[in-house]
Amino acid sequence: MFILPERCRNVLFTNPIVTSPDGLIVQNGNPKGVHSYEDLRAKGLTFVTGAGWSTVAIAKKVGIADDKIMQVAGMAEIVQAVKTGRAAAGAGDIFVITNIAKKDDSVELADPYTSSMPPAYAGLAFALNEQASVDAFNAVLKDYLGSDEMIKSVTKYGFTKAMVPSGTITAAEACKG
Repeated sequence: MFILPERCRNVLFTNPIVTSPDGLIVQNGNPKGVHSYEDLRAKGLTFVTGAGWSTVAIAKKVGIADDKIMQVAGMAEIVQAVKTGRAAAGAGDIFVITNIAKKDDSVELADPYTSSMPPAYAGLAFALNEQASVDAFNAVLKDYLGSDEMIKSVTKYGFTKAMVPSGTITAAEACKG
């Protein structure tokens, strides 16, 4: 679960187990040459994302015009907007869009890609009265996180070494936002 300040009031999080970058999905071959939100802005291209997603605020912060931000219900609609050319690129969680691109040869990940998103961290959530369990999990996590054993077991899900959070990021720091 993503570690967000409002969630931290309701559950105890383990230290982050993943930093989940975003990504852009584009038509196969990336015909518009989109590699960042800045490319979308500079080229005046339409960007598609989920209504209310954090990517809407990021797009606005980067300077993409409101009339160039298409907000849709979810990932299926994002993919359709890109496939049909109604949008040059769509944003999504890297795990989700990687799996979509593997299954649909009409779209691909923008590569290379430069993200404008701040890091997002995820951890396991425990009940507020389970501090001992969180502490025990974190003790084991310290040696396992980023290990060859871990990477070997999660690579098949699209996880890469780049998604391993820095060992210095704690749940308490992630909870600050």
